[in-house]
Amino acid sequence: MIKILLLALAAVSLTACTTIEAPRPAGALRVAPRAVTAEPDRYLGSLVQWGGKIIATYNRARGSELEVLAYPLDRHGKPRTDAQPEGRFLLVSRAFLDPLEYASGRLVTASGRVRGLVEARVGAARHAYPRLDADSAFLWPRQETSLSPRPTIHLGIGSGGAWGGIGIGF
Repeated sequence: MIKILLLALAAVSLTACTTIEAPRPAGALRVAPRAVTAEPDRYLGSLVQWGGKIIATYNRARGSELEVLAYPLDRHGKPRTDAQPEGRFLLVSRAFLDPLEYASGRLVTASGRVRGLVEARVGAARHAYPRLDADSAFLWPRQETSLSPRPTIHLGIGSGGAWGGIGIGF
């Protein structure tokens, strides 16, 4: 009975520890979009990996563009929206990115080369921000907005008798 219980616990543990990672290209610079905006000539053609929250998606005749509010990335490449934003960037993809999937508010991480600055309006003001010609764009799974707490696992093994149990509570 204890062997079955330990096997069940191991199976639940392995599925609960799955980690999603955005692929990181070798040699990518760790530089914020705001720094590239300040010195665009210095970083022109540089390989970078940036991520953030999608502001808008624009489909063009030859691909798609995402306007993104940049955030620092965690060790898995996921944007840390609890941190201060690092400016904006324009993610340019040769592929069609469906605006229903790549919707405002979704998190994305992209790798590619810096190709200069683009000018855009943010409200009534004009701003310049970096253009990233993306080789890859990783869309993060939607965050669940359940009101219930995360599941917990309860394990019990008794002495004085042959019993044991495992339960999952919500």
